[in-house]
Amino acid sequence: MQPCILSLRRKRWWLLQLPGGAGFSFAGLCAHNDNVGVASCTILTGLAVDHIAHIHDRMPVILEEEAYHDWLSLEARGDEAKALLLDRHLDDALVFHRVDRAVGNSRYEGTDTKKPILNSL
Repeated sequence: MQPCILSLRRKRWWLLQLPGGAGFSFAGLCAHNDNVGVASCTILTGLAVDHIAHIHDRMPVILEEEAYHDWLSLEARGDEAKALLLDRHLDDALVFHRVDRAVGNSRYEGTDTKKPILNSL
């Protein structure tokens, strides 16, 4: 399966992916509160890069693979962690195209929903 993000804006669906369908990972945080026995996780988002901003104003931070070790090592704190998110992301590399609204319908059984819609802009 090709990794993608489907973003809804003004009832339009978009497929966002790295060139060639390369895999990627979102930057996130997880924590466990032992006092109440709850684990929580979140995907970190930031302002959308310029060429994506017309689709949505925010987007998940997609770290470059070389940054995984630094991010997961738990050694990066404060400004160093923020620098990883700001300087070592792949958000500018994303390519995108509009896709059919059926892609968001759980009852749709076709396989053609991730193909570009011609003249979508």
